[in-house]
Amino acid sequence: MIGKKIAPLTGDVHAEHVRDLIFDAEGRQLLALLTDEDGWFHAARVLPYDRVHSIGEGAVMIGDPDAVVSARDIPGLSDDHKLIDTMLTTTEGDDLGSLADLYFDE
Repeated sequence: MIGKKIAPLTGDVHAEHVRDLIFDAEGRQLLALLTDEDGWFHAARVLPYDRVHSIGEGAVMIGDPDAVVSARDIPGLSDDHKLIDTMLTTTEGDDLGSLADLYFDE
């Protein structure tokens, strides 16, 4: 997912790429795809996952070219939901390192 282009079904290629995944650990669901993080998370641009039309090998397809929005427009999203570099530990508390990639069933 990381690095994939975001492309509307109209065929126009967006300048944005997926930079990170925004995940709700409690609900165990993908909330959004982070496309741009301009210093402060509230200024970041995200693609809410429910606005993804399909995911291909080279791009994430969206139906609406305006589907990528400001993170501040999505209630409850925070920097705490990002996955890349999240520290992982075992149930016993042993450090496993940090998350670099994630496979999921779309």
